[in-house]
Amino acid sequence: MVMYNVPQHMNVENLRETIMTQNPEVSLKQVDIAARFTFRIKRERINVVKAVCSGTRKKRLHTQLKLGWLVCNTDDYL
Repeated sequence: MVMYNVPQHMNVENLRETIMTQNPEVSLKQVDIAARFTFRIKRERINVVKAVCSGTRKKRLHTQLKLGWLVCNTDDYL
């Protein structure tokens, strides 16, 4: 999956913990999500490609996640 418009100061290592702490309604476990790589889009924004299990993908497809003061959309990464 891809997460759009992530702040550039968020890095791949702490993204999992940030998603889990700021989105408790998602009820993710440590093994459910793993950020793989990022690519830059505009100024201070990046897109993050993450690997998720199939159950998490079904629940999170086309939804929004909170990261800091932003809300980031998710979608399939092709």
